[in-house]
Amino acid sequence: VVVSGDLTGVMARISSADSSLVLLALLVANVPVLLQSAMWRKMLHHGGIEMDYRRVLRYSFAGVFFNNITPAGYVGGQPVVAHLISRGEGRRYEEVLGYIVSADVFNFLPVFILAGISLMVLYPLSVIPVLVLLIAVYLYRDRLSLPSITTERFEGVMIRLRGFANAVKLDEESRKSVPFLMALSVLSFTAEISSVYLVAFSLGFEVPFHLLVVIIPLSRIANYAPTPGGSGAFEFTFASLFAVFTPLVYTEGVAVPVLYRAVTYYFGLGAGFLSVNMLPTDYRNKEEE
Repeated sequence: VVVSGDLTGVMARISSADSSLVLLALLVANVPVLLQSAMWRKMLHHGGIEMDYRRVLRYSFAGVFFNNITPAGYVGGQPVVAHLISRGEGRRYEEVLGYIVSADVFNFLPVFILAGISLMVLYPLSVIPVLVLLIAVYLYRDRLSLPSITTERFEGVMIRLRGFANAVKLDEESRKSVPFLMALSVLSFTAEISSVYLVAFSLGFEVPFHLLVVIIPLSRIANYAPTPGGSGAFEFTFASLFAVFTPLVYTEGVAVPVLYRAVTYYFGLGAGFLSVNMLPTDYRNKEEE
């Protein structure tokens, strides 16, 4: 991505960035992790798993670490973290994964909604396949039920799926937390946009904030490409959208996602690596309690 955007020009632009704004962008970029930890803690609490915020924060950074190294896009860390929590807290894996996924659904909801709205505005015809799929699912919903599986070989799989489904369902107490979770998700998304804005501003680009509300959600879709942390796909999509929605050409706009990725990706690797190595200590402390 950098080479396609003129390596010399991109590196020269990045080296001229305002370091104080980059540092501020780094701090703001990690606010979503702090808020995600609060969301995870709330959902785990509803599942009867009590952990202090510091412990959950370590798990969150561990999730960032595994997201950034596994070739499963930006969803590779959740299963690993669910395994670590289930082992450390003595709970079933599929239940823990269900609680984490439930929290992440709220966390990504603003992104998915804004991405959908942006796609409908920019490419109205893209809505047609989605509508056809939804109508087909509705019309043939009675035929979509899974066949009964009685063989002992698959019974364990079905038990795990049922445990995951039960954990994802929101009970009456969990529904009371929906406004709180939605508020945190909006704050998290606002912090992410603010971080990108600060990175762009540090490079001398004044990008209207409302344009980032369109660019960021669409770029986030590329985060789920089968590369470590969506690397490459995110930068290319971001730079391309920058060239479409702003006066900047691709060779200039590519500096923004590259610097933003450096601010978030490498810090997440370092903090996540430390968190992963601190988790065994958490297990021993848990046993002592």
